[in-house]
Amino acid sequence: MKVLEYLLYFTIFTGFFPTPGYLYVQLFLSVVQFLLVIYLMAKKKVSIKEVTNKYSLFLFALLIFSVISLLWIKDFSGWLIYSAVLFTGMVNSFVLWLLISNKKIKNHLMKIILLAILLQNIAGWFEVTTGIYPFAFNIETNHIAYNQLLRRPITFFKNVNDYATYLLFGYIFLLSYKPKKNIFSKIPYQLKQILKSLLALSTLGLIFMVGSRGILLVSILSTVLLLLLKINNRMLSKLAVVLGIGLMVTIIIGLLINYGFINIDALDAGDSARVYLIMNGLKYLTNTVFIGVGPGNVSYYLENYRYFPVGHLRTIHSWWIEFLVMYGLVFFVFYISMYARNILKSYKQFKLTKNNLFIFTTTWSIAFTIASVVSSSLHTTLWVIFMHNAMFITVDKNFHLKS
Repeated sequence: MKVLEYLLYFTIFTGFFPTPGYLYVQLFLSVVQFLLVIYLMAKKKVSIKEVTNKYSLFLFALLIFSVISLLWIKDFSGWLIYSAVLFTGMVNSFVLWLLISNKKIKNHLMKIILLAILLQNIAGWFEVTTGIYPFAFNIETNHIAYNQLLRRPITFFKNVNDYATYLLFGYIFLLSYKPKKNIFSKIPYQLKQILKSLLALSTLGLIFMVGSRGILLVSILSTVLLLLLKINNRMLSKLAVVLGIGLMVTIIIGLLINYGFINIDALDAGDSARVYLIMNGLKYLTNTVFIGVGPGNVSYYLENYRYFPVGHLRTIHSWWIEFLVMYGLVFFVFYISMYARNILKSYKQFKLTKNNLFIFTTTWSIAFTIASVVSSSLHTTLWVIFMHNAMFITVDKNFHLKS
């Protein structure tokens, strides 16, 4: 079990730093962890119930569908990458479900997340201040030059939007996180609070520097949501929600009065391309009788079957639509229902326990619904997969223990 625990730490930490070849390393680690889990079950040191849960079984069902989709996929290399990531995510969900109840392990995982956020902040500000990009392993030289001109940080990620999405995650985690006396116990509690606040401000500053309008907007909305969750007065909470809804409705009405209903062709090239990407994806879905094109095959279809103009773009730029197009309508409906139930359970658990961890799971799951349409593709971004697992499993595990 100790070996499995340390492998989990290493897997989570390295998942936050997408260096060249890290997918191969993560796949190897997941195979080792899978074999260890099988060994523990064979030796009857753990039962299958201690390893599996509804969410991990859902991932297993997706993996079975992935294998079946070999009958109709058109891009085997894309399928192989996405299926390998899916397998890695499934194994990670098994290990998390098995170990997450241990308070010491949970605290160590929080330390790892905090350390990763700190290191990504240091790397980001180094790029901003120096214009040197020593960690941009996966980016073409001309793209680096453009970001140097704007002083936009990228660190280890493929593009600024991927980094911005990570920064949003870090910002929400830091605002939700309440320092504990048993974590970094040698540091005074008040100093922990100050350091956490400074790191949160630093992360928000990097979000400004990245220049992603979508992520910046979600950051502001997430801050408001976090404040609402932390307000104990029910009347004030309801008043804030009503004012927030009223403000959003007023803005929408004002936009409709000034600009009318959206005309796709009137949008700028980037925004119209995103709409056309979705329209292409929905066309592929109907062409496959709502079964889906299979994991990793959306790019192939966008390359070879373009019903609407999307320029050079070959990824669908939406976590939700890409999932729908790859896995089909049945899996999509099941996934959406699971996701919605998890948000409600997370919020309910926070109200019952006042545990700040559930502020994070509630806020991040809501923020992700919007933020996930900013980046080009997150289905092969392992830190997203791992935190997705943690989001579901932390909430489900707590309910499991209570029942």
